[in-house]
Amino acid sequence: QKTMRAALKLTSGGLLPVVGLGTWKSKPGEVGDAVFAAIKAGYRHIDCAAIYKNEKEVGEALQKAFSTGLVKREELFITSKVFNHKHGSRVPSALEQSLKDLNLDYLDLYLMHWPFSFENDPIPEPMRDENGIPNPAIIMKVEYLDTWKELEKLYNNKKVRSIGVSNFTIEQLTELISKSSVVPSVNQVEAHPYLTQVELKEYCSKQNIVLEAYSPLGSRDSYSGSKPDAPVLLNDAVIVKIAEEVKRTPAQVLIRWSVNSGFVCLPKSSNAERIAQNLASIEESWNLSEEQMERLNGLNRNYRYGKGWMPGSRRLNKNQCVGFKLRVGKTRRELSAKVMNDKNPHNR
Repeated sequence: QKTMRAALKLTSGGLLPVVGLGTWKSKPGEVGDAVFAAIKAGYRHIDCAAIYKNEKEVGEALQKAFSTGLVKREELFITSKVFNHKHGSRVPSALEQSLKDLNLDYLDLYLMHWPFSFENDPIPEPMRDENGIPNPAIIMKVEYLDTWKELEKLYNNKKVRSIGVSNFTIEQLTELISKSSVVPSVNQVEAHPYLTQVELKEYCSKQNIVLEAYSPLGSRDSYSGSKPDAPVLLNDAVIVKIAEEVKRTPAQVLIRWSVNSGFVCLPKSSNAERIAQNLASIEESWNLSEEQMERLNGLNRNYRYGKGWMPGSRRLNKNQCVGFKLRVGKTRRELSAKVMNDKNPHNR
């Protein structure tokens, strides 16, 4: 079956496939098989991150795909991310470690995972408690400008083919763009019908920034703290009804909504059958009607499955930060403008 709008062109010139395999939460011993099954099913986009602690196994699967002739390196789009404890001058070594683990010579896209830096390296364990509260020993601050300059160097030196960010607000993107020579190609955030990200999407579109959607099927067991009472997106009555109407699964409806809405969608699965079904979501043989898209958009409630790294109040000051140590970067105004809050954070 042919697939629709197979890829979006980035400002860097790269082509980003609109559906990729997410590797977040993929367990050791499973993620390699999932990556190989995805490539075999036709995926050409794999989304990774050092903090997922599975890049070495992903790299082994990639080499298996290359050595067996299943796919060539240049046919794949591979993303990784630099985490908070590797900001600033630590970025180049972080990239080298990811390339080593993935057994690659270059990345197609390298993202800044969060607009926060940790002074601690290594990160104190556990990083969060069972409720998602950061470890009190972690010393963090809002920081992304210096780290972006390091990413720009990697891009200009052709160590990576595109650079971008993750979990950035409109305010953060605006400041970053105003003080940088390279505009991020991508911003990766949580997005699904319960969190449609309309304002952020409009802003990114004007800036030619591609918006990627993680947790597109919902995520009740986010690593930022499980939410056993969280709504199950896949069981939503509207989504289930539309799935029946189009004779597809609820997951396929959610993925098609994501792509139709202009996102690059990153569903995660370790099951080979579901991996193939997820990619089949964008086959040309079916689509969602405008009326069905409107019903899905009507589900928006600005609900987040993930938790950010800071408490959710614009009136936050350093004396109100509970659960971790915070070093405010410049001023209280800077923190107020950039803090991950209930209305405008993009977290994972």
